[in-house]
Amino acid sequence: KIVATANYDGDLLKSVNVVTKYGTGGGNEETIYFDYTNGAIICDKSIQDVTYSFEVNAEGAITQLKNVTTSRTAASLQYNNSNQLEIAQVITPSSTDVTKVTWQGGNLMQWVSTGLNKKDSVVYEYGAGAPLNKGCIDLEGNESFTFTKYVCAIMRNAGLFGTTTAYLPTVVKKGYDHSQVDETTETSQLELKRYDITYEFDSDGYVKSYTTNETPKYTVKITYR
Repeated sequence: KIVATANYDGDLLKSVNVVTKYGTGGGNEETIYFDYTNGAIICDKSIQDVTYSFEVNAEGAITQLKNVTTSRTAASLQYNNSNQLEIAQVITPSSTDVTKVTWQGGNLMQWVSTGLNKKDSVVYEYGAGAPLNKGCIDLEGNESFTFTKYVCAIMRNAGLFGTTTAYLPTVVKKGYDHSQVDETTETSQLELKRYDITYEFDSDGYVKSYTTNETPKYTVKITYR
C-alpha cells in the first residue's frame, strides 16, 4: 500500500510525503519539500540526501533542476505554447534519458522515453464520452522525472510539470517492442499490452478513484482538500 499526501500553502505545493508499506511487513517513507523563496526542492535525507535548485517558466512549470551540491543539471524540460510538456531530459553523470511527449486537442496521447539500455513508451486512448479531467489529476502510467512516481504525480497536479491532460483516457497501452522501433521517428511500435481504465466520480465530477485491469489489478484513490 502506498499513500502520498500533499501539503499546500494557499495554491503552492509545500511538501509531498509518501509512505510505502509492504504486505510482508516493513516499508519506507520519504518527504520532499518545496522552497519557493529560494527556488529549491529539498529531498528527505533518509531516502535521497540532495537539494535541487529549480527554474520555472512564466506559467510556473519547472524548466530546469540542478543539484545544488555538484552544480550539475539533473533535468531539463521544454514546453509548447500551451504549457504542455514536450521534451524532458533527465541527466546523470553516465547517461541522459530523453522523453518526448505527444499531445492532441489538449489530451496527452503518448510519451516515448529513450536512454542508455532503456526504451519505454505509453499510449493513451480516449473513447467516446471520455470524462473531463476536472481535478487535473495525473495519468496512470505517466513518466516520472528525477523524483519518484507518486511525487511526480502530485507535482503535475500542482502544475509544476506543466498542464495536465484535458480529458481522462479510457485505455492505456504499455510495452515497447525494440525490434519494431524506427530509430528516426520513434513512432513505429508493436502494442503489447492494452488495459482499460475505469473511474469513480464524486457528485461534483471529481475523480474519487480509478482502476486498471492490469495484473495484479489495482486501484488509486484520490482525496481532495
